[in-house]
Amino acid sequence: TYNHVVCCDGYGVGIAPNDNNTIYMNINDRFFKSTDGGSTYSDPTGGNVTFFSSIAIDYNNPDTVYLGGSSIRRSYNAFTSFTTIATNSRRVLSTCPSNSARLYGSSGTNLIFSSDRASTWTTKSGNSGWPAATLNVNDIEAYPTNSSEVYVCFGGYSASNKVLRSTNTGDTWTNWSGSLPNVPTYGLAVSVEGVYVGTELGVFFRGYSMSDWVPYYNGMPKVPVTELAVNANGNVYASTFGRGMWFSGRRTACDATTFISGVKTGNWYYEASNTVTATMTSPGSVETEVFVKAGSQVVLQPGFEVKAGAYFRGYISPCSNGGIPVASRLSGTEETILLPRINEVNEKTKLPENENNYAMISGSELEINITKDSKVLMEAQDHSGKWLIFYPEQKFSPGLYSLPLPQKNALAYRISADGKTLPMIKPSNKYNGSIDPQSGYPTK
Repeated sequence: TYNHVVCCDGYGVGIAPNDNNTIYMNINDRFFKSTDGGSTYSDPTGGNVTFFSSIAIDYNNPDTVYLGGSSIRRSYNAFTSFTTIATNSRRVLSTCPSNSARLYGSSGTNLIFSSDRASTWTTKSGNSGWPAATLNVNDIEAYPTNSSEVYVCFGGYSASNKVLRSTNTGDTWTNWSGSLPNVPTYGLAVSVEGVYVGTELGVFFRGYSMSDWVPYYNGMPKVPVTELAVNANGNVYASTFGRGMWFSGRRTACDATTFISGVKTGNWYYEASNTVTATMTSPGSVETEVFVKAGSQVVLQPGFEVKAGAYFRGYISPCSNGGIPVASRLSGTEETILLPRINEVNEKTKLPENENNYAMISGSELEINITKDSKVLMEAQDHSGKWLIFYPEQKFSPGLYSLPLPQKNALAYRISADGKTLPMIKPSNKYNGSIDPQSGYPTK
């Protein structure tokens, strides 16, 4: 059961680990403390805090509380009184479970470190391994039993700049992004079993001995995950933008065998070191993707059914080595190509060489106009953004051709003749025998 505590846009929040009635909240440019679970609250700072500020509580002494902002406010007595420190850490402020003296913070694109309870700070961004691109720091988390080991995640769309790792408080950095998709990463949860990261496309996990990330969907939709937390009760919790709060059991070691049954909707990822057996069913939904990885075999038993629209992929690969599978809802790859049947629309519609090449989607057909002998290549873009060849480069003579769309779920199509991409015109602009002198395109 959730209760609405106070109005307006919320940002930082902290709950005392020894008393769940003691809550600290940042609402717009106000900071509130409640000692009765949010029924009543007051501002112990007197107002004028930085708009949208971070809050951090000491893991070992819950009375030590930090409020980030253009200046940091530190209290040793649960904000009965506080000290102001002229350091900007409004975006992120993070305490360390194993060392109460150490904190990490950021005011935006930087990363700073303190070893004296926020009194003084050292800049750690820009050190060896830190990305050259200008990226917003969205979260910073230290390893539970070693405050020198720290992880940071970034927003934005800079490919391969998603998660960094340092084992020396940020003196040097290792890129830990692996195969994470090129979308913003918002939140981290660092645990003894590995690191969870919340992205624009859900949650991913990477163990410390794994070479890459794996999905940690467990039925969650692919929505922005704004914050993550692990709990000693064995769960990991996720807040999302638009789809509420979610929780799941924390990642465990690979079992030798896994059995999948029942109705599966949403997004799922399973691993087993030996065998995965499935009797599951999935209704036809484009929001359903199920990935099954086994070290030896994937067995589909009677009762297994995946209806049209849903996606299922079973494959063989070692357990716990990482790797993010991608749903390719297009049939065919660069290596395996199912050639569609191509027909000449009408022998009499063959055009002279002074007309223009073009392509057009008309219903379930793809029409291509070729004006001279050309090598034509046809490609479709799948939902991961990858371009797949559905018709190899072959020689076409002048004419108007038609073929069924072989990839009806494609994001886009690309047709090229002799290496030059043909303009894709709208069906309403279908060629009627003349060319517009301004655009050079066939007229309506």
